[in-house]
Formats: sequence, C-alpha cells, structure tokens
Amino acid sequence: MSKPSRCFAFFVTPHGFGHASRAAAVAESLARRLPQYQFQFFTTIPEHHIAASIKDFHYQALDCDVGLVQTDALRADLPKTLQRLKTFLPFDSAEVQRLVAYLQRQRCTAVISDIAPLGLEVAHAADLPSVLVENFTWDWIYRGYALRHPRMGDYADHLSSIFARADLHLQCQPICHIKSGGILTSPVSRRFQKDPATVRSQLGLSPATKMVFISMGGTPHSLPDLEMLGKRYGDIAFVIAGHCPAQVTPSNVRLLPTNSPLFHPDLVRAANVVIGKAGYSTIAEVYQAGVPFGYFSRPESPEMPPLLSFLKEKIQGIHFTDNDYQTNAWLDHLSTLLSMPRIDRSREPNGADQCADAIAQLVGSQSV
Repeated sequence: MSKPSRCFAFFVTPHGFGHASRAAAVAESLARRLPQYQFQFFTTIPEHHIAASIKDFHYQALDCDVGLVQTDALRADLPKTLQRLKTFLPFDSAEVQRLVAYLQRQRCTAVISDIAPLGLEVAHAADLPSVLVENFTWDWIYRGYALRHPRMGDYADHLSSIFARADLHLQCQPICHIKSGGILTSPVSRRFQKDPATVRSQLGLSPATKMVFISMGGTPHSLPDLEMLGKRYGDIAFVIAGHCPAQVTPSNVRLLPTNSPLFHPDLVRAANVVIGKAGYSTIAEVYQAGVPFGYFSRPESPEMPPLLSFLKEKIQGIHFTDNDYQTNAWLDHLSTLLSMPRIDRSREPNGADQCADAIAQLVGSQSV
C-alpha cells in the first residue's frame, strides 16, 4: 500500500472569517508551488469558506482557539472570553497527542498556524517545523485588555511562550506589533477569480451601474431600513453580504447569504465602493483591488489603532463610527466615497505569495 503524500496542516482560529481567508490564500498559493502536497485544515470556520479558494483539502472541525468571544460583529464579551479560556488552557494533553499521532500518519511536513496556539503546541510535541502567520497574536491582544481584566495578562504570559516557538514567523501587513526575527509581507489577499464584468452580470447589474458592496466580515448583520435605500438611492445597487434576516428588498438591493457562490474578493473588486468592518481580510482585499472603503471600527479593540493607521495611509476611504452603521448615517458620505479614485495595485505583490515562498523554502529539503 502506497504512503500518503506529504501534507501541510493548517490550524486556524475561528475568530472571524479573516484568518481563514488568509490561511486559504496562503494554501492556494502553496498548492500552485507544491502541487504534490495535500492540505489538512483544523478549524470551526465553515468548510465552504475555505473551499472557495482551495478545492482539494481535508477538513476537521476542531475548536483550536478561543480568541475573543463576540457579542456581534463589532464587540467582544470579555467575561465570557475569560470563562472559555479557563476551560481551554492549558491544552488537554490527550488531545494534543491525538493530533500528533494523526499528523504523523498523514506524513505532515509542517504545521501552519494562523494565530491558533494549539497548532504550535502540536507541532512542538510532534517535532515538526511550525509557521506562525499573523498580523497580531493573542498575547498582544490580551495585554491590551489586562488593565481592566487582570486575568487576561496571565493568559497572555502563557500564550506568549507558545507563539515564540514558531520556526518561521510571518508578519502580514497591516501589522499591529512588529517583532524582531519575523518576515514582513504585503497584505495577504485571496486571488481574484472572475473579472468585474462577469460578477456584475451574475448580479444582474450593468457595467455602468454604481455598485456598493457591504460586508461585515462573515458575521450576520442587519442593516437598518433597506426600503430607504430604494427610495433615496434607487440609481445605486447595494449588494449586502450576510444580511440577516432575508427579506423582500427594493429592486436595487441584493442580499447574499453567508455561503454565497459569489467569491468575496471578486465582489470587492467589482464594486465602486466597499462598506464594512475594518477587519484584516476585507482590508487586504480592498487594498489589492484599490477600491474606496467606508469602514466601521470595533470599539476598544487593541487591534484598531494600527489598522486604522494603515487604512488612513494606504487606502482611499472614510472612517465611520459604530453608531453611523446603526443609524445609516454613513450614507450621508456615500457621494464622497463614490467620487474617490481607485488605486492601481495590479503590479504589487500579494502577501499570500510571499508567505508561500517562505514556507516552501522552509520545507524545501523535505519536499517529495
């Protein structure tokens, strides 16, 4: 019986869809470089989200990280986060050994963690090369909350030693906290798959129609007063991802389910303006597409200041408050956003390819 091909194991935090988007982008780029490798994904992010980028992979639903417990797309519940951390850390040794044995049977070559510390713990126990892909790590985030919740500092100390074990440390712009020894990459964005004209045709829109794409990073959300979009902005198409609940809408509004067959990066590139949460994957996709961005920040998140600084410096757009989303006040600035020019970044590198090159170099001596 022949041995299975070698594989890469991806452990991905379920904190938002952005980390899975980044990991899928890196895996897709690796698959083009090393087609003989198989891919294993360990996460609770839905399988269809990864399958939008990479077709041939094995998926295991695994609760491999706590991150922050969210109350909605823009807020975290810190007391509940502490409750989860108490049961999650330290890692269950039997579960670590189960994963070690599994990866050994699969002839795993390297473990790649998008800020899920369990992956790094398993790699250490299995004596496998480990890769950390991040624009922040949980120890850094937790320290930002430690003044108000001192126990966060204890968990930050515990996780800091685990993150420090990574053999290859890839820091992807926009970076929250640059560390020595890491490799700095451009923003990591999933590759575009369809041209804007094709995407617009699938939405029933003409090339000349102004299109506003609204996305809250994979989290279900409810935009107030959809009827008003038809009455006041009938000549503009609003394409809204993940809107809940689904409902009858004006003719200029398209509601897309979270598992829409339309690829999120393609929707970003097809739009004249993107409106959404200032999360990593949306920022990276907006950056790659060069499209203007109206963005809502998450109150009190330590991640926000560096992300907002990057947005202000690199991306055409407007920063809105959480209240602007709830009241639709952002619409007062829509004409300004629509007048902003696109930025041509077609010749700039994608951080996914830079990550894949570094990982391929790490495992080069072990490639089959």
